[in-house]
Amino acid sequence: MDPILIVIGFVIGDLLVAWFLIWGVMRIGWRPMMNQYPPRDPAPDAVGRSFQSFRFGVINLGFSVHVAADEEHLHLRPARFLRWCGAGPISVPWSAIRPGKPMLGGKWMTASINGKNVAGPAWCLALANPKSPTAAAEQAKQPDADGAPSSRPSEARDEF
Repeated sequence: MDPILIVIGFVIGDLLVAWFLIWGVMRIGWRPMMNQYPPRDPAPDAVGRSFQSFRFGVINLGFSVHVAADEEHLHLRPARFLRWCGAGPISVPWSAIRPGKPMLGGKWMTASINGKNVAGPAWCLALANPKSPTAAAEQAKQPDADGAPSSRPSEARDEF
């Protein structure tokens, strides 16, 4: 048998195994949140950033979640490759988020979403507690009516 075909077979096999593992992790860890928090459209004045990192329990989603935060919800939309693995968008109401402690010099923050441990960017998780210094600083940085397109989720470069 040709060695090139063997190498191609191993590469394809590895990709299939990796996809299946990620699909299984998303099905166990992310799907319950999809069922509990169906996606909603972010408000037009929502603040958003693309390719943010989150950790949900043992699931680490580094640079693969697009985030929008409005007055009602924290909107999380996984990147395309995670959507291919079964992870869909969710909109978590602020009432379901319990902010925790800042970490990594205040750039990250822990939180709890209905008992599930979460860590993510402080700029969005701190908004669950409007009295926090991080939330106040983020409110001060919000763009005015003609703000930058990259900070608005509806106009963010989320081309998949």
